[in-house]
Amino acid sequence: MNKYLSEKIKVIQFFAMILVVFLHSYNVIVNFKTETLHTENEVNLFVQNFITNGIARVAVPLFFLLSGYLFFLKPDFSLQGILTKYRRRFKSLVIPYLFWSVFGLLLFFTLQNLPYAENFFRNEPVKNFSGAKLADTILLNPVPYQLWFIKSLLVLVILSPVIYFLTKYLKLVWIVLAALLWFFNFPYPLVLGFEFGLGVVFFSLGAFLGLQHKNYLACYFPRAGIVALILWLVLLLVQTILIDAVPLTTYVALQKTSAALGVFAIWYFYDVLFKGQSFGDKKYFNLFSLSFFIFAFHEPILTIFKKGLIFLIGNTEFTSILVYFLAPIITIIISLMVGTFLRQKATSFYQLITGGR
Repeated sequence: MNKYLSEKIKVIQFFAMILVVFLHSYNVIVNFKTETLHTENEVNLFVQNFITNGIARVAVPLFFLLSGYLFFLKPDFSLQGILTKYRRRFKSLVIPYLFWSVFGLLLFFTLQNLPYAENFFRNEPVKNFSGAKLADTILLNPVPYQLWFIKSLLVLVILSPVIYFLTKYLKLVWIVLAALLWFFNFPYPLVLGFEFGLGVVFFSLGAFLGLQHKNYLACYFPRAGIVALILWLVLLLVQTILIDAVPLTTYVALQKTSAALGVFAIWYFYDVLFKGQSFGDKKYFNLFSLSFFIFAFHEPILTIFKKGLIFLIGNTEFTSILVYFLAPIITIIISLMVGTFLRQKATSFYQLITGGR
């Protein structure tokens, strides 16, 4: 992998992570213990749906695609090779998953026992959890709900020998089949992870690209990137306008189509903006490597700021949009500050909780 492609992956992963935070900042409906607040003014709905249910939806398939690409870039699926990959992913996926799951649970436990904080929580208090409920929360349904991605990715890694065989020998036939299963909502068991079907498609596509002798991710298609970007934004606009005017199945189909198109658009439009440029010598470049920390740390921190700000300044159309942008910005800044501090002052601990990233 050349330097430009390596930097490109890191920058796009960081950009996608910012989109994930905004995806989770949606506050048209906010649940408190005793009430549910709705802010459904047309402008507020349009802005939040265009970003959260439109632009930001491209982030998850991008992450699955790049995960699959990097995993299969140097394939060794001998028994020893598979065991080595599993050991490495235990360090990079399982240990961070367990740490951040326990961290989120302890944070909720602490907050639930603060004076006057009860109204912010609708779920059962952590102190009342049975042993089985506690184990289920830590292992399968963590408080930091974004960890579903790691759970799905871990399942895909376990299934990687099968995905390798299907991708190597069926090639695009397998990708198309997986895409059709996802598009038509094949009922994968929920225990495999939320959006597992999407993960299968883009992880497999990443595998296909990683296994190719010609590195398509390193190719330049600037004109195609511009066309795809325009089509993507137009489709997002149509999708957002029609959100309440079409059946749910039609809207979901539009959303999936736009997400797939957005992956292509963002990847190749990057070259239009930055082809030939290098960020490696910039002081801020190290921030791009904090993507995983932001992913793991931003929830439930984001929800705390979102609910707290709405509680303090009220719930109107203006405050809803203000909080929609302000809460993720505050969360991202705090995540960068905490992540940078830990990486510099507690390097071994930081490496442990981020899987060596």
